[in-house]
Amino acid sequence: MFIAASCRAERPSTAAHGAVVRFFFAQTMPTLPYFGLYVVTCPGREAVLERTLASIRASDWPGAPVVLRQPVDWPVGWESTSRMYRTVLQRAWEDGCWWAVVLEDDVQVNRHLWANLTRWHPITTGQLHWGSLFIPDTIHDPWARTCPELGYRLARPALTTGPNAQWQKARLWGSQAYVFSRGGLSVMLDRWDRHGGGQDARAVAIAGGAGWPLWYASPCLVEHVPVISAFGTPPAYAPDFVPDFRFAPEPSGTYRHPEGIPGWLSFAEGQTLWELARDKRVLELGRFRGRSTVALAQSAREVVSVDVLDPAHAAGWLERFGCPPNVTLLQSRFAELDPRLNPFDLIFVDGERDAANVHADVELALARLAPGGCLACHGYPDPDWPDVRRVVDEVASARGLWRARQSDYLAVFRVSDAARPQEIPELTPLIAAPVSSPPTETIPTPRTVWVYWEGSMPGYIELCCETIRTHNRHIRVEVLDRAGFDALFLRDRDLPIDALILPHKADFIRAYLLVHYGGLYLDADCVVLNSLDFAFDLADTTGFVGYRDPLGYMSASFMVSAPGGAVIRDHYERVCAVLRSRHERGWLDLSSVPLDQAVTAHPERAHVLPTERIMPISWQASERLSERHPDAVHELSFRSDAAMYMLSNNTIKSRRATRVLAHMPAADLLADSYFLSFLFRRALGRPQLVPEIKYAYSTDRETEEFDEGALDFLAGRFGARTLIDVGCDSPETVYRAKHKGIRAVGVSGDPRVARDCQVIIEHDYTRKPLFAGEFDLGWSISFIKHIEERFAPNVMATFQDCRIVFVAGTGSAAERWIELLHQTGFALDTDATEGVRRHSTVEGGTTRTTGLVFRRGESTG
Repeated sequence: MFIAASCRAERPSTAAHGAVVRFFFAQTMPTLPYFGLYVVTCPGREAVLERTLASIRASDWPGAPVVLRQPVDWPVGWESTSRMYRTVLQRAWEDGCWWAVVLEDDVQVNRHLWANLTRWHPITTGQLHWGSLFIPDTIHDPWARTCPELGYRLARPALTTGPNAQWQKARLWGSQAYVFSRGGLSVMLDRWDRHGGGQDARAVAIAGGAGWPLWYASPCLVEHVPVISAFGTPPAYAPDFVPDFRFAPEPSGTYRHPEGIPGWLSFAEGQTLWELARDKRVLELGRFRGRSTVALAQSAREVVSVDVLDPAHAAGWLERFGCPPNVTLLQSRFAELDPRLNPFDLIFVDGERDAANVHADVELALARLAPGGCLACHGYPDPDWPDVRRVVDEVASARGLWRARQSDYLAVFRVSDAARPQEIPELTPLIAAPVSSPPTETIPTPRTVWVYWEGSMPGYIELCCETIRTHNRHIRVEVLDRAGFDALFLRDRDLPIDALILPHKADFIRAYLLVHYGGLYLDADCVVLNSLDFAFDLADTTGFVGYRDPLGYMSASFMVSAPGGAVIRDHYERVCAVLRSRHERGWLDLSSVPLDQAVTAHPERAHVLPTERIMPISWQASERLSERHPDAVHELSFRSDAAMYMLSNNTIKSRRATRVLAHMPAADLLADSYFLSFLFRRALGRPQLVPEIKYAYSTDRETEEFDEGALDFLAGRFGARTLIDVGCDSPETVYRAKHKGIRAVGVSGDPRVARDCQVIIEHDYTRKPLFAGEFDLGWSISFIKHIEERFAPNVMATFQDCRIVFVAGTGSAAERWIELLHQTGFALDTDATEGVRRHSTVEGGTTRTTGLVFRRGESTG
């Protein structure tokens, strides 16, 4: 529901502390928003339209939609469809809609469409101007972020506007089911005729140009039905449409980022403030429209927010988000704040960005900070506001502050203690001349290790970064994200790096860092075993150090260079030339291809290390990382002469045998018996793993590939929050389920799977039953076909307390298991069975042909 709230203003005495206005929030009251539902169609599609209307009638939508038909005499083409779409938007505006849902005529809607829309986070918080309830399966990942717990995903803004817009390549097509706010309708109508192309092209361009968040429902609430479109093109299907899906109430303790509130607070920055503010007393110096205020108010015990601007906008947003009544909005200058309000556990400074104001604001904040409190400064180290970083660093040095945390352009400081080592000074570019100009003298290689990573880190990447720091505590290790790099990205900013796929963006960034700053670049997916001093020493002698991939070409995953060195300068110039050429780029065209050419052009300035010293296991043999043995066995194949084990994140994520490694928490991976676990224990000096008993190992077992589509379908359809994988031959399903927020455990009688694994119960069903407790979803693929009839009751003891049971690969015993489940109180769910087979993502897998879904205690069909 749309949340409306009232507030009352109180103007206290202004004699002592200036003009202030306090806002106190009254109890929020739900009101019913006015939704309009419109279906647009054209002549000759009556049968298609009727299926769509039948789908709407079968849903919970209160009333019939408005159907608008394109005139018969309009020609077929994009101009007519766009003209017709504008007609629909005009009708929605004239009808006075608060929210308008516009459907094309060939869709199926979710059965709980009304309930879901009135519960959808972007609408209930009033943030949505434009969004879509449908997205086709994407080829190139377009998402800036997904937030399944709040039911949305956000597309990257850079895909929608400018000369490098790639929204079509990313398949950001959503006009099958657009949603507009009243304000969104106004802007769309005002700008519609300024753009060309179809309705997708115009809507995406207008939304991107307006700077709106690009909202898409997760999962899709509308499906494209299997018919040929009006233009003869085949249909595009939603990746995750579930007819019966219902949004759950927003989980308590979930950070809700204020995407739609005007301002400049990124998700990472907002989440950091939310985490720091939990149960704290917070002072906010500068709120603008309330974007950061909403982030803080969600978790803080109390927030005092100060700004010279009218607090009405912030008050409105706090109401829409349903924030607790813990915020006092003051309209005054910072210096006029009543000192009797002190002290505060967290102070967030986001005022004017000139040197004088930054200095005054930080000093004021420190005077009001409680002992042990945190000072958070926004705009640090934003290159557009260099005074912020310079002044804050000066104050930090003078007042004994150390930087405890950095999230994009948000720096968090604490007061130093004597035992804590001071931070290494920040880096500045070591070459002032253009890159094309060779240095006039030899420059030593800076002792800096650069690592780049975007997004949340899997457990094994966290451990890789820990190995880098463990063996290089005496030198600077910089792990950058996109915002961290942006603070260093001072030249060649015309290059459209944010329109690149992530691997190509990283290729540019590593080259840029070394040519301008020098040091050692290392991919994050690398287990470092020793100090990297040897590589810096070699670079001081030759100018550049690298290695060749096992396939023979130069690799850019490990490079060492002085800033402006001959090899790295040549490499960087070639990378820039490729980007400016706008030609189609191959996978290695920004990395190995130009680096090969640069090393060939300057052989006397390059030292190429043996491949085995950097990558002892080829990425083509990554399956070896998932072999499970005691450490004593792993030791036999360990390369003691290696400086590191360079891995391949893309290979680990995509290969059947290794995917489980990408989803294991760091602690679980450290405690397991995989070869990768052994490498981490050895690199970090952890105790060896000694198995409780000795048992034989082999790698010739048949394994069943994890079926992500089946799991997503079942979890979404039935709201599964707990899972037990019966007879698993790998913990992958369990870890993938846990990664999706499902509490999961596996059962295996194979000690090679269960021993030393934190999430697998070792149990032999041929010896006794297992009563594991209640689960939402019982899951078993290619296991029960091996169970003899006399042992089947032992397995049923595990299934009997499940709400839903999914089995696949039952073989010739399918009828027997259907009967057993029926006798235990389960009924075959034919709709869900059809759905799980259709949503299976394993080509040729057993789910598509033999998957069966059973529900407890009800007859379905």
